[in-house]
Amino acid sequence: MKRIFSALTIAALSLAFVGPIMATPAEAASWKCTAKKLKNASYRGGRTAMIHLSPYKSGGRYPVTKVSDKKVVGKTKDGTPFTCTLQ
Repeated sequence: MKRIFSALTIAALSLAFVGPIMATPAEAASWKCTAKKLKNASYRGGRTAMIHLSPYKSGGRYPVTKVSDKKVVGKTKDGTPFTCTLQ
């Protein structure tokens, strides 16, 4: 009986530590961003997206506006609109 209790206690403690490490649905989701002259983009469900447009050497982080649970939109510094959609 003690062994079963010990095993259950260890299992419960393991879940307590592993649970918070697991990704939330927004973090685990795959987002695809589109824009004219897009070289690279990254969005992970936060308040900003990283957008890199051609011909610029690097990209930047730009604020997004949530349109729906599966879509956000924004504008880069030069005014180029972009959209990120949950896949």
